[in-house]
Amino acid sequence: MSQLHSLSIDECGDLMFEWLQSHCNSKKSKEVAQAVGYKYSIFSPQRKIRVMEELTFLYTSVAIYGLNMALSDETTAKEVIDAFLEKLHRKLFDVVVKDDVDFSGRYSERLSGYFHLFRSGGDGIGAAGDFMVGLFGTPNARINNLPGLLHLAPKIESALLSINHMLQLIEITGLASNPPHTER
Repeated sequence: MSQLHSLSIDECGDLMFEWLQSHCNSKKSKEVAQAVGYKYSIFSPQRKIRVMEELTFLYTSVAIYGLNMALSDETTAKEVIDAFLEKLHRKLFDVVVKDDVDFSGRYSERLSGYFHLFRSGGDGIGAAGDFMVGLFGTPNARINNLPGLLHLAPKIESALLSINHMLQLIEITGLASNPPHTER
């Protein structure tokens, strides 16, 4: 096994925020939009923002679900998730909410939907379907876009696995109750 890297809770929150950014950046949103047939151009910035927003909702829920699954100690998971969400809100949401008063409601609604899916045993294909419903705004989006589902599903599954892999290489320090590291 590789040597463990010691990170504080805040550093873990920063790492998860960087992970999120790597899944929701402009390049990824363009790739996903093309794969699912969602058209936008430089003349339609709102459509581009819509893709990035839905990716952020999806991968924020993947990050939180992945952390909860990978960290067996609930206190540790909560502390890391809180550090991640604090960074997310400070860097992104507080800025967005100033210009879009409905953002918080969409955020809560979409994350709730993704969490329900994951907690009930849903997988990448279900999350990909929910992503397309959220993006296109119609329940038929998941039925009418098999290529899009097949493009997104393995990426979502891979994202969950990457969180588990990252956490296998980390020893989290500075916890209120520092549980011993266990093999996962």
